[in-house]
Amino acid sequence: MRSRRILALVIFVAAGAWLWMAGATTGAGQAEPAGAPASAWGSLPAETVGGLSLVDPGAFVGALRERTKAGKLFFDAERVEKIKATWQAEAPQAWEEMVKGLEKYGLTVDDLPQLISGPAGLGVVAGQREGQKPYWVMLAWLQPGEELAVRGMEAVQKMAEQAMEEKDSAISRVDLTLSGVAVMHLSLPDMEMDQEFDYSVPDNFADMSEEEREQFFEAKRQEAQNAKKQIVDVAHLMIGRLGPRVVVGLSFPQSRAEVKAAREGGKALDWDALTGTATLEAILAEFLKQQQTEGDGGFVRRVGATAGLAEVMPAGVPLVEAVIDAGAIVGSLRATLGEGFGAGCEAFGLGQLGVMAMRSTLDGTVLRSGSILQAPVPRQGLLQLLDQPLVPGDPPAWASSAMMGFSQFSFDLGKAYVLVRDLLAAQFGENVLTGCAMAEAQFQQTFQSDIATVLSSLGARHSFLSYAPRVVEVKMPHWERDEAGEPVESEKTIKMPQQRFALVWQVSDEAIWQKGLQAIAAFAPQTEGALQYAEEQGFNGWRLQAPGQDMSVFQGSGYLVLTVGPEVTEEVLSALRSPPAGEGALAGHPRMQRARELVPLSASVGWQVVDTGANMAETSRVVQTYMGSFMEEAADEPAAEVSEEARVARAIMAVIKDWLKEEDLKGAFGVSVTNAAVTAQGMTSRAATELTPVD
Repeated sequence: MRSRRILALVIFVAAGAWLWMAGATTGAGQAEPAGAPASAWGSLPAETVGGLSLVDPGAFVGALRERTKAGKLFFDAERVEKIKATWQAEAPQAWEEMVKGLEKYGLTVDDLPQLISGPAGLGVVAGQREGQKPYWVMLAWLQPGEELAVRGMEAVQKMAEQAMEEKDSAISRVDLTLSGVAVMHLSLPDMEMDQEFDYSVPDNFADMSEEEREQFFEAKRQEAQNAKKQIVDVAHLMIGRLGPRVVVGLSFPQSRAEVKAAREGGKALDWDALTGTATLEAILAEFLKQQQTEGDGGFVRRVGATAGLAEVMPAGVPLVEAVIDAGAIVGSLRATLGEGFGAGCEAFGLGQLGVMAMRSTLDGTVLRSGSILQAPVPRQGLLQLLDQPLVPGDPPAWASSAMMGFSQFSFDLGKAYVLVRDLLAAQFGENVLTGCAMAEAQFQQTFQSDIATVLSSLGARHSFLSYAPRVVEVKMPHWERDEAGEPVESEKTIKMPQQRFALVWQVSDEAIWQKGLQAIAAFAPQTEGALQYAEEQGFNGWRLQAPGQDMSVFQGSGYLVLTVGPEVTEEVLSALRSPPAGEGALAGHPRMQRARELVPLSASVGWQVVDTGANMAETSRVVQTYMGSFMEEAADEPAAEVSEEARVARAIMAVIKDWLKEEDLKGAFGVSVTNAAVTAQGMTSRAATELTPVD
């Protein structure tokens, strides 16, 4: 019953989140009003070390719905209203409480999704306090439109007033003006007791009399009662409205050491000075100023100059842009944590990291994304792991088009092990080598070879094959109570989703892995027959078949194969033994041709091609079957024991089952393709998912 309730809650929350998003995007996106502030994303200051921008969710989903079947399927206004009505009908009390709770602050249910209907985002800034460590600030913004922004600010003010009126509240409010914008400043104290308690008992506690023990505990109780709460740090929240946009500045509690030093030194506690109020004000004031002028705070311009970034960022209607300046973060953390941290970063090569960025767009009827990790040559430390042999842009001859997805990537596990081992040993000493020696001994016993040789014998090319998931019926022990109330063991059949996939390696030394397979024999008797040796289609290995588990490992013809899921072993071994031809082979299938049209596939460190339509349809079928079985069991429960969340989840599942039909999902999506490459500048990735145009 508990698992059913958890599942119902998951459906309930997921449906609420989807309603929020779908409700926010039933329009075509907000048109920028005359005199609207400049881009908040572009206004982030140069000291920003990372940020995320939802460019315009309404415009993106509006284009998605207008151009593609997937957009119509997932964001149809009529279906949104149907699920909302279902929620209201099945959980009237919870719905009414939410409505009344919002009304207290002058808001409505329809206001909630509109909060993310326009541009939104956040940035993390490493500010500077004179003579001190970096001062971390988060800047954030929402653009719900001027009318809702006004009411939103009023709601925040009411909430702040209520919080300050609560018993023992130490929250304080100051109203100020920054760059011509009215800003509400809330100081949010971090409270702790004024003394640390030692809850351990004395060494002679066992020898103490009852009276002595009671005296001991009474002293502890008095100590706790006499303790008082004190402020040990303060976070600062500043929030203001700039036309249709709400802008927030937030500092995190990060001044505990300064407060402690001032308190122990007997100094007067100037909370604004100690906790960086002036620094936050300066950062937020400049952020607001830039939005009222040219909208160029320096961060976006600086990271935009990253070599190779422009080439990998896709065109189209943007949904999200994200940037992390790893180099700046490492530099700030070095200033915070000291030279020991800095030396470790240099040893592991992290000091070479630069900008990490990504963008996701709708280009016509194709979802595209591009990303970059800046790590220029010559790479040091862990960044050497980026330098791997290239895999060809063509699938191997044995790859079948019957697979739902195929990916291959290059990574020499043996070389990676040696590199990481030596780096750790150089930093942390002989203890690392001692631990590695124990693992080496185990590998020698099993494979008669060292770890690096065993791992490298897999080859650098790793192939991952995915197949349509299945729902399997599993018999499990089940306990019930008889008429006398005594527990009785029985058996119950449940439905479980099971993923189906395989990993394939073309090994360079079959003898090593044959020894590994032979070592499995020692464990087989402990599995009560679940683990069985098998010889199939010219391969030999082991099968594990137990309730809800179907796995195998086989070797032969120069390959090592690991499979999970029913009937995967047969399909993979058959393809390796007799490679398919024509459209039966992935290389000759139209799916592969379409993938190349979406994203060029040349020799690289890895790529993936997926039949997304089949993947979505099969996954939906499996999930609905699995969740439906739980809902069917719950239908027999007494009405009084069924929670509102469960009733809503059950009703929403019925709507979804009628809505997300397999044939519709399969017809809404085409091929997905991803390609990753390593260049002299770092690592780049391009991805595309084909969406079916509307009729």
